[in-house]
Amino acid sequence: RGRGRGRGSRFCFVPAPFHHPSTAAMKLLCAFSMGAAAVEFVVSSRSGMKLQPGTWTWDSPWNAVDMAVSISANSPQQKVMGFGGAFTEASAIHFKSLSAAKQEEVLELYFGRTGHQYTVGRVPINSCDFSPQSYSFDDAADDFEMAQFDKEVTHDRDNGMIDFVRAASTKAQSIGNNVVVYGSPWSPPSWMKTGNHAMVGSAMPCLKSDPRYHEAWAKYLSEWMTAYEKAGVEVWGLTVQNEPAFYSNNGWEACSYTAAEERDFIKNHLGPQLESDFGEGGKKIMMFDWNKDSLVDWADTILSDAEAAKYVWGVGLHWYSGNFFDQV
Repeated sequence: RGRGRGRGSRFCFVPAPFHHPSTAAMKLLCAFSMGAAAVEFVVSSRSGMKLQPGTWTWDSPWNAVDMAVSISANSPQQKVMGFGGAFTEASAIHFKSLSAAKQEEVLELYFGRTGHQYTVGRVPINSCDFSPQSYSFDDAADDFEMAQFDKEVTHDRDNGMIDFVRAASTKAQSIGNNVVVYGSPWSPPSWMKTGNHAMVGSAMPCLKSDPRYHEAWAKYLSEWMTAYEKAGVEVWGLTVQNEPAFYSNNGWEACSYTAAEERDFIKNHLGPQLESDFGEGGKKIMMFDWNKDSLVDWADTILSDAEAAKYVWGVGLHWYSGNFFDQV
């Protein structure tokens, strides 16, 4: 709510420069959601902009009240598990800094009866682009057996992540819901990566060619799930890799795969490891976790291999990259 505005005023909050106010997509998003001829916005950025105000206008606004979605109750398709968001380190740190009353307000808004009633939560495995700095739970080089893995996941206890997820789950359970939590890695520890590449960015391929590092990464992911469950957070499954084809990224943690590399990692390492540790189907694996324009190519590569496909529960899909709805 802006200064001098009445209660209920609506704004677009835009993290520049990734979503710069000149971006047409953001204008359309605000047009649809606000249903108005003009939308006020504020922008903050690392370069020093702090809640800088502005206004968007356009000639032919979309009015949200004129939009309709038709649902046929007589033609059921697949079941919707739920809706949700991500528990990032940034959100956990801020949640931890709030008073008990404000924490309860946040939980009610997202997970409570009068709020969104979220029932799905994504948790980054290791640091991500919403972390103050890179971190992992095993920085001991060539620790192939995970002997030095921090089974207490101390970093995620200290930053408030564990408590945040547990509080959200408790809030959801208070109204009869359960939060399905799944993990997504942005990067393995540097010692597993080609050339000991930093966690930020990625070489191609990401993982060292020696299969011991592939095996170690699969063990690491399994250890993370076990450690989170020991801390009181039930983990439903994981995606293999966040944005595996974002080759040009050098701004945050990444690990590049081709579709064939991800297929082989699932088939030879991750699938067998999770099945050994949690039983057949005990933890769900989602492939891809990237943009819809490449979905069919990746699905053809991975799911046409029966030995890989048997471990894949579903597909992680991002909504960037324009239309390409024929790929979905």
